[in-house]
Amino acid sequence: MGFIPACQSTTPPVATPTEPMAIAPAVSGEPITSEVAASTFELVWTTVRDQHFDTSYGGVDWIAVGEEFRANACAATTRESLRDILNLMLSRLGQSHFGVMPGSPSNDLISPAASSVPSSIGLTIRSIGGDMTVTCVDSDSPAARASIETGWILRTINGNPLSTPHLSDVPAHLHTMVREREAAQALQARPGTTLRLEFTDRTEVNRYCEVTTEPDSVPRITFGTLPPIESDIEWRELSPDSWRAVAAPLAGESIHRVGYIRFSSWFPVIAQDLDRAVDELRSVDALVIDLRGNPGGVGFMAAGFAGHFFVEPTNLGDMTARSGTLHFLAQPRTVAAGGRAVNPFAGPIAILVDSQTASTSEVFAGGMVDVHRAEVFGGPSAGAALPAVLLTLQDGDILIYAIADFRVPSGKSLEGCGVHPTVIPSPTLLDYRSSSDPTLRQALEWIDKTLPSTTPNP
Repeated sequence: MGFIPACQSTTPPVATPTEPMAIAPAVSGEPITSEVAASTFELVWTTVRDQHFDTSYGGVDWIAVGEEFRANACAATTRESLRDILNLMLSRLGQSHFGVMPGSPSNDLISPAASSVPSSIGLTIRSIGGDMTVTCVDSDSPAARASIETGWILRTINGNPLSTPHLSDVPAHLHTMVREREAAQALQARPGTTLRLEFTDRTEVNRYCEVTTEPDSVPRITFGTLPPIESDIEWRELSPDSWRAVAAPLAGESIHRVGYIRFSSWFPVIAQDLDRAVDELRSVDALVIDLRGNPGGVGFMAAGFAGHFFVEPTNLGDMTARSGTLHFLAQPRTVAAGGRAVNPFAGPIAILVDSQTASTSEVFAGGMVDVHRAEVFGGPSAGAALPAVLLTLQDGDILIYAIADFRVPSGKSLEGCGVHPTVIPSPTLLDYRSSSDPTLRQALEWIDKTLPSTTPNP
């Protein structure tokens, strides 16, 4: 959920939430000495021993775990094998934000078979009822041009069934997230590569489509020792055509004005744009904040952004470490760019989440719902909501480890549970087969019922 990058230090800096860790496959068997293997193991094990926010480690005997894995770790001869052992050891904690990911030169979230140039076919895949289902098709994308539709189930890629990822070193509540990421990675290849995809369509008929990957133009940033991270943002007022596309019964003359904000991660590079988005949409009647696929970022940005929506200081939740507790306090934002006085936005807020919504996104969504300032649609979210820091290890890899717990004001933990919709159940496969965006449709229907029909903002 959160971090500030650290070097080889036994005293980490104060952490803020970030995205959950995603372990990249090793590119090659890079050799290490027994001395490096031993010192790397000891650093990982002692860091967790000394910095874990729970001195009981959730009931895990960490001393015994160290004794169990120490000999094999010290005998490791490559970074790859040591990384696997360390991740298996860390998985005993059963929590997110504990793991080792490749550092330079193999710090890459793309599979070895794929190009280092990001590519896309314009599909979003999510597990619906256990099937990898198309939940979004980008306009003017290879997938759209191949007439692929939401609600189709992906069966094979180039004749090969979707692989089952190795999950022994992944906490059980993150299995769905990892399976979805594996499916997304399988659709990545060097730009210009043609993929033959087999689907089951909306009528249960098998369809074969050929799509050619294109360069992915989504902006990416680097932050500390993390691999490149998507960092884009869009906002607009939804037009009547947008309403008709997902919620045709509501597309009459009495449609309320609804603003839409979507961003892919929480990093300072988009902070000014987030403020600008709220400012430009300040006159709408309601807001939709789309956090689907947003894996997190710098955690205290959640409180800063939330300040746009409260007239009194409001706590979104508490981060508790061994050293004490920090509050995620949202302070009212009453001044816009240029010093203009404004009132915080007071209309209804619908937050869209899914199984790839994690970390800082869960802090924001969970806190906003807990204090009754927003409703959540879609979901459930990943349940990966622990503040963490990064540490560069002796072998060059990177340890991410949680140093605090996070709970919303009511005391509920989001770790392992996630954020769930409270008004309308999560969309089903049938919903995806009857609407291009059933989650947005649910949000718009709720907004339409929540707002008075005769009092739109001027």
